[in-house]
Amino acid sequence: MPVTLKFIRADETVPADSEPLIVRPREDDSWPRGDQQFDWGHMQWLVDPGRAGMERIGVGFTTFYINGVDMEHYHMGSTQVVYIVSGYGHQEVNGVYYSFRAGDTLYIPPYSRHVMANDSPDEDLLVLGVYIPINEKPFLSRPAPKHCRLDEKGDILSLIDVGIIEDLLNRLSRTLNQSIKLIAHDGACLISSSNQPRLCQLMRDKCGEHCRGNFKKAVDEIAVINKSDIFVCCGRVASIITPIVNGNVIRGFLKCGEFFLNSGDREETVRYLKENRQISAALAGQDLPRLLERISVDKKHAVHAAAEDTLSVARCIAEMSVDMARQRDEEQTRLAVLEARMAETRLKQALQEADLKLLEAQLNPHFLFNTLNTIEHLAYLEGAKHISNLVLSLGQLLRTALGKTRSLIPAREEMELLRGYLDIQKARFGQRLRDRLDLAPAARDCLIPGLTLQPLVENSIQNSVESGPGHCLVEVEIRRREGRLWLTVADNGPGLVEGRPEGVGLRSVRVRLAHYFGGQYRFDLRPRPGGGSIAEISLQDQGPGEMMNDGETYETDKVAGG
Repeated sequence: MPVTLKFIRADETVPADSEPLIVRPREDDSWPRGDQQFDWGHMQWLVDPGRAGMERIGVGFTTFYINGVDMEHYHMGSTQVVYIVSGYGHQEVNGVYYSFRAGDTLYIPPYSRHVMANDSPDEDLLVLGVYIPINEKPFLSRPAPKHCRLDEKGDILSLIDVGIIEDLLNRLSRTLNQSIKLIAHDGACLISSSNQPRLCQLMRDKCGEHCRGNFKKAVDEIAVINKSDIFVCCGRVASIITPIVNGNVIRGFLKCGEFFLNSGDREETVRYLKENRQISAALAGQDLPRLLERISVDKKHAVHAAAEDTLSVARCIAEMSVDMARQRDEEQTRLAVLEARMAETRLKQALQEADLKLLEAQLNPHFLFNTLNTIEHLAYLEGAKHISNLVLSLGQLLRTALGKTRSLIPAREEMELLRGYLDIQKARFGQRLRDRLDLAPAARDCLIPGLTLQPLVENSIQNSVESGPGHCLVEVEIRRREGRLWLTVADNGPGLVEGRPEGVGLRSVRVRLAHYFGGQYRFDLRPRPGGGSIAEISLQDQGPGEMMNDGETYETDKVAGG
């Protein structure tokens, strides 16, 4: 299928200081002028490739000025047959030198490097060229749909292999001797080849919003997506815009360029850049003519060939995105099936472990509590009241840890359990361990998971008293503030040890908080200013708990699942 090109450009009648430039299509699909001007000569198109219909055969009459040289360029999508009308000169095809004179017929194959020069010091070289498009088009395996809608949320990067596309664009860029960009609907550059003109690099860095706005307005004018358009910006700098169509949606655009259509376009562009206040201020101090020297003046047939090859690559990218989207869906389906099977396996294992733990729970607590009661009774009879209190505190801790009916308890009971635990630790460490417990009256009846504070206090003791000969002060606070419940455990120890893995107790706290409060909690463990560490838990304030009829179990419906 041939590539027809329509011009989309900035309106040159808009004042140079207007921001942004108004972008609108021309009234016809023709080139700005029938002829093309170059530094080395000019071309008169007898059969313009922009108006050649389905055949797309171009015929041009070229005049090479005295000593004029058309420097090395690439022939892409066409075979060129040249007849020397008058004069003499030479050409190089893929590095091989040939001389010619009037009456000779030359052949330049597609995908070749070509140089042509007029060697006469006193007359022009006149050449008649016929450009015949070739039929082979790599990448082109399916036609694009005739109509589509623009999808502003389409994310092409999530549907392609960025590394492969980046390599493909760099290869095409070197072959066409043009920069290639993958651009989103809003003008943002997603992937770029490595040979961007210096002018465009500066414009992107200093006037990025100007460029993006112009491009966005240009692509909004595109109505038919099975072809490429030519976009003209910054005076007369031209590039090729090709939509990337996935299904019935435009996912992005390929932008191939930049180039001029005539040698005089450089002067027009310099004038535009100087007169535009925003751009001239951003590019102050730059040698504008020198910046534009690296932007080539391209023949029409070369632009058409580049447009057709860019369209082929755009369709290749679209096909890749379709395949990757399909592959991603299949992988997600397989992953969902695998996760379901793993969940089933974990459930069976958990049920087996639960049966075993239930059997153990029926035996061990009964024996353990009876033993503790015996020890506590004997200690009391023998006058060892301190030991009796320690055993009583230990029994309360174990009942809470092993109990199944009181998963959530009031904050006042949590503090009582914590007091018992600290009494046991003080019997071990003596004066080296001190504590300060502070429970706000408004928070006394608020429900929290049992033994939430004990692992945090144990972590503070391990990091301070157990790790050295120093003293440790553990400070615990429970407050209600701004609709939330705040639990804080702080110490004055040496602080957190970097790289130390989190212990079983802290992981247990996180898991139980997530179970009961879902996403309505925050758990933060960090160094304390001035030394030590601080653990802070913030919970959604559920208010006081309500007693069940048996006076033992607390309702959990208010907080389960957050």
